[in-house]
Amino acid sequence: MLFFLFPLLFFVISAEIAFRINEKLSTDPQFYEEWKDLISIQDRQMGDHSEDLFHFSSLLHQLKSCPSVRTLSDGVNSLRVEDVAIYADLGHLSTYCTHNLTRLNNGDLDSCGHHSSSSSLPTLDKMFRVFNSNLTLINVHRSHNESFVNQTKAITARIKEIPGNEDKWKMIVMLPNIQDGEASETGQAAIEVLQAIEYLNDNLPRNTFILVLKSSGKGIWRDASHAHSACLTLLDRWKKFVDYNSEEVWDQVKIIVEKNFQNQQFTVEILPLLNEGALAQLPNGSDLSSLGFDCAHWSERGLSLLHGAIWTSMLTSLSMRSKEYRPLHSTPKCPEPRCPFIRTSANSAVCLWSKIEEDPFTLAPQFIAVAILSVSALLCFILVIFLCLRKDKGQLKKEKAFGSNFSSIKFIDDDA
Repeated sequence: MLFFLFPLLFFVISAEIAFRINEKLSTDPQFYEEWKDLISIQDRQMGDHSEDLFHFSSLLHQLKSCPSVRTLSDGVNSLRVEDVAIYADLGHLSTYCTHNLTRLNNGDLDSCGHHSSSSSLPTLDKMFRVFNSNLTLINVHRSHNESFVNQTKAITARIKEIPGNEDKWKMIVMLPNIQDGEASETGQAAIEVLQAIEYLNDNLPRNTFILVLKSSGKGIWRDASHAHSACLTLLDRWKKFVDYNSEEVWDQVKIIVEKNFQNQQFTVEILPLLNEGALAQLPNGSDLSSLGFDCAHWSERGLSLLHGAIWTSMLTSLSMRSKEYRPLHSTPKCPEPRCPFIRTSANSAVCLWSKIEEDPFTLAPQFIAVAILSVSALLCFILVIFLCLRKDKGQLKKEKAFGSNFSSIKFIDDDA
């Protein structure tokens, strides 16, 4: 049975001998030199990505500028990103390795089991939080021997502890890799994912949206094996698991999901991002900075880039979703004005919705305040005019000049 690679030692307890990176480093001088070269290349490439600081720092800020549209809720096909109240992710591709060249050179190997929420870079939980500051994050500790289904059970138990969880929309992101299954027909990663979906449907049947990253594509890890001999050695361990992670099995899982797990309260979207995925290319070769020192998990940078691509794919209609993922920067996508929802097969085909107009009564206090100010200003203006006119009238009243009235003179003449 495959055991999770949560600690710093990668091992599988089965009929085969356990493999550990540190043992390989101490017993194979050639591999030791190759691995030292690998982590040096990764460190240098990370330093060369000078645009990272600007991109990662501006991504969340750009999402804050996305317009918000009020709509009538009609189930899963009209689910907005701001409606998501609970977030959880699981699987080997949901964790990352930290990279500290000094510590790695000293033999202090990282666990490669860091949860995405612990990253200082943008990840899906932080993106959802931009739209809903009250987002509840489910972060379950993962032990090395915990299966994919058991991870799902642990997440489900935590969600059920949340008061009113039935009425809150839950986003569960499944990011499996070959390490999440066994090297067998019935235990491979796709089957584990299907069993996890069935469990969630039984236990969280209301207001649940599941995103699954289809991981049958081998391009990124094939490129890594070709790019560096140390990666070839590290990934050689998983050859048998790759054989049991076929496209055909994933296609069958998709058919089962579409027939049994699609309704207004519970749905599953399988993203094809990695179908034809590949490493980004630099002038001097493949960019290995998106992978951890084990070549199997992501680096912190690589995980953030993947989450950004998942966000874009999630908001893109099915026919337009990319199948050729490259670990590169991209502009964060806002919900589309013509269909401002997380996309499903239904709203990708026909997206009918009604916008809620602003309630005029909600603006009444503002109108009242404006009216009062206007009347007050008008009264002040009238008062000023009145005072000015009164002052002018007083100034126009002049004393009569002497002789202006000769009636008195007339009387004097008559007496004479």
